[in-house]
Amino acid sequence: MKYIGLLLSSLLGSSAAKKIRGTDDNEVTGRELMFSPFEECMARISTETEWPIPNSDPVDTGRIDSAFGPVHSVCLDQDIFHKGIAVFGHPDDPVVAPYDGKVVMALADCVVIEHIFTGGETCQFHGDLVKNWYSLFLGMKDVGVVVGADLTKGDQIGKVGHHACKNGDHVRTSVEYQIRVGSRFSLKTAIKDGYAQSYEPTINPLFAHKDLKDPHVVSDAEAYGDDGDDVMISVRTMDDEPNVNRYEISCTSGAVHVLDLSLRVGFDPSDALAAFDKTVPYLDAQPFGNMRTHWTGHLIIPKNFMDASGDHCNVEIIDVW
Repeated sequence: MKYIGLLLSSLLGSSAAKKIRGTDDNEVTGRELMFSPFEECMARISTETEWPIPNSDPVDTGRIDSAFGPVHSVCLDQDIFHKGIAVFGHPDDPVVAPYDGKVVMALADCVVIEHIFTGGETCQFHGDLVKNWYSLFLGMKDVGVVVGADLTKGDQIGKVGHHACKNGDHVRTSVEYQIRVGSRFSLKTAIKDGYAQSYEPTINPLFAHKDLKDPHVVSDAEAYGDDGDDVMISVRTMDDEPNVNRYEISCTSGAVHVLDLSLRVGFDPSDALAAFDKTVPYLDAQPFGNMRTHWTGHLIIPKNFMDASGDHCNVEIIDVW
């Protein structure tokens, strides 16, 4: 019988011990990890940011309607890599700047704000040294800012609007919220328009909101699968903080595979989830939106990877903090 051990960790640690169940029903405690330079920069600003829809209520306004990472798009009827989060709000709820900055784009339903890291510090991201990050908002109405305007965190930039699929189905009142480090352009746009950019700059916006909820824990994780099958690890997080960011799989054979959503490690950073190599551990798409209490994600460890990896594999699950 193959064995999967599970360990939950937090990048910034917590005073509360984190526990997670493995297949043998033993509990193991998470450990504090060192964080990378860009994560350290985001951690410093996260104590100073404002949630973009300030009337936040975990079960209503401010609820995250669609998580960062692999999701199934109802409108497109296909699996995609969601590059931000959809924040639920009531129609006409104010949308505000999450941090001090300058407006660099303002359209009928879209605003992009440029921000500078605390104290103008330089941070390393994908080997580049950057001083700025960008917040991007889509799906608004009554945009009330113009390009070049200086903003203080909490300044209103627009209101929550209605948007729907092209066929009119799946009407939602939420705002798309993305954060990009070092560049306002996605990798797809950079390739299309010839910009000298080799990485995807979008990261999970929850990196900028460490104090959104406390404690930051994955509520449950469990492995399923018999000998001869792929192994599925089901990871559940609370509805208002889908924060899992990194999976580290290590086996007794020495095989190691890492999936990092914000750094785009372990898979092709394009939009198409078909780019996931399914001969090694990969992530299944989450359902899109309207989850009232929790998000459930699935890490799939293929049978052939398990067969070639010895009789024991450990999976460490790490959140954005």
